[in-house]
Amino acid sequence: MNCLLMNILIVGLLASLGLASETTHYHCPSGKSNAKFTVEEGHDIMFHTQEGNKYSKKVQCRIKMNLGETCEEMELTCNPFNLAKGSILSVKVGKNKAKKFKKKKFKDVTADDDTYVMFKSKKKVSTGAHCTMSCTVPVPSTTTEGVFVAGGLAITIGANNGYPVSVYGSSEGFYDPGSNTFCAIQPLPEMRLLGTTTGFKVCGGIELNVINASMYTTYSPLDYAANYCEEFDPSSGSWSISNVWESPSRIFHVAWQSSEGLYLMGGLREEFSITILLDDGEAVPAGFELVQKSLLYV
Repeated sequence: MNCLLMNILIVGLLASLGLASETTHYHCPSGKSNAKFTVEEGHDIMFHTQEGNKYSKKVQCRIKMNLGETCEEMELTCNPFNLAKGSILSVKVGKNKAKKFKKKKFKDVTADDDTYVMFKSKKKVSTGAHCTMSCTVPVPSTTTEGVFVAGGLAITIGANNGYPVSVYGSSEGFYDPGSNTFCAIQPLPEMRLLGTTTGFKVCGGIELNVINASMYTTYSPLDYAANYCEEFDPSSGSWSISNVWESPSRIFHVAWQSSEGLYLMGGLREEFSITILLDDGEAVPAGFELVQKSLLYV
């Protein structure tokens, strides 16, 4: 399984990813003109017969709407639609016969192929039309549902001349419950324990490597606190630091993603306090404390 070419949808407590809707606007200029656009899922094309209050005389505005790779079917709607006598809006889907619309009469057009839209005016003018071509049937998703795993240890029990051994390693990857398979990805630069994973972001906890793994029986976890977050980019397969803070350390804490930012709450010796991680990388106190202690032991 190729993890980096796979579209991942995080389920359960993890964040889900989506596409934001975008709109491209186009105004038919005076005289003759040609324009070309591609309609994709989440990307609409809105065109206007003019930029001002009324369109000009003798306009010939030709627009080609290409059906994008992410869209199976698109629809043209116009509201308002007010053409003067002699003006016409024609819509031609693929090799089909063009549909012509006049005056105040327009009917939505469904298209499963590249579409040509032509607006023509003569001597009389009017307030024109505002039309939108939108993807109504996207290409079926090939998204694989799975769980993003980061932080913690992968412990392998092996044998060395008949003696059992434990091999510590990183645990980052995607788990697909449907096929019961695990796909490893680029590990974190430093192995990390006792932190939280929200979406693709791993925050807090302690840094761990094989050399100092035996030292935690005599040293406090706070000596190895990781006061920063690292975020995984599925498109490049790499990790980058997204948030850094000086104190307090967050170990055995819990995390909650809100519209304000990522809340890191409670933890070792910080059972009541809260830190908010903002999208710009800043970390700020929440300004209030928890009512009950929060210390997560697993």
